[in-house]
Amino acid sequence: MEVHVTELESYRTCGLYWWFSYREQLRPKQEEPGTPLWFGTGTHYALAEFYRRGVHPREALLGWGEYQGCSVPLLEEVLDHYDEVYRSDLDRWEPLSIETPVRVRVPKTRVYLVGTFDLVVRDRGRGGVWVVDHKTRTYFDSPEDLELNEQVTGYLWLAEKIGLSPRGVIWNEIKKASPRSSPRVQEFFRRTELLRSKTELDQFEDDLRETVREMSSKSLKVYANPGYQCSRWACPYRILCRARRQGSSIEDLRRSLFTSPLIEGSGGD
Repeated sequence: MEVHVTELESYRTCGLYWWFSYREQLRPKQEEPGTPLWFGTGTHYALAEFYRRGVHPREALLGWGEYQGCSVPLLEEVLDHYDEVYRSDLDRWEPLSIETPVRVRVPKTRVYLVGTFDLVVRDRGRGGVWVVDHKTRTYFDSPEDLELNEQVTGYLWLAEKIGLSPRGVIWNEIKKASPRSSPRVQEFFRRTELLRSKTELDQFEDDLRETVREMSSKSLKVYANPGYQCSRWACPYRILCRARRQGSSIEDLRRSLFTSPLIEGSGGD
């Protein structure tokens, strides 16, 4: 069994969201250009090519299959501005790996923790290895949220286990705004260097082991946990959750509104 780093917060916050998203892999049909998931995927693709080949990130979009025939001015403006601000990265950072999948067995379990490092670099000026994670945002994460962010800790735990010995994670936040379309915005990018001590990594491992044992248990039961996260995550499964609470069958809704590679017929049972 494999558990992705990004699953941990979802599982611990709302079991039903986790089940729909990661176990059933339900995705809303007709993911249109410019929507949050599409925007983030396009940004990751463009930045991978920017750091791999030094091409302008907007030009890199031309090689992304889902972008063909599209025009999303905001995404193009954001990538233009990123190139203006961070082209110096190409001189300052030595890329060690780009979009690299990592898989490590959780000690004393049969479960593997997996993740993908957006970018791993060696800082030519200061020295040291850093894991860089790109995030597209409407609002930047608060320092308090980042202090306890389990995804950051999970990436550093994985990096340590495969022998990278990183100094930390660079949380590379990219606001979905540009000087051209949002001239009143004061800050378009934010980079935060996040560190974790050995004690924190050891505690993460202890908690991880217990969590994945629970997730892989044959007696696992999942349930909804309605709360602030419903709005915070803009949860796409609220319609299923509501129908379930009302005692209605959710199968027709699943077929008509969602698709999944795990369900025969891409959305039907």
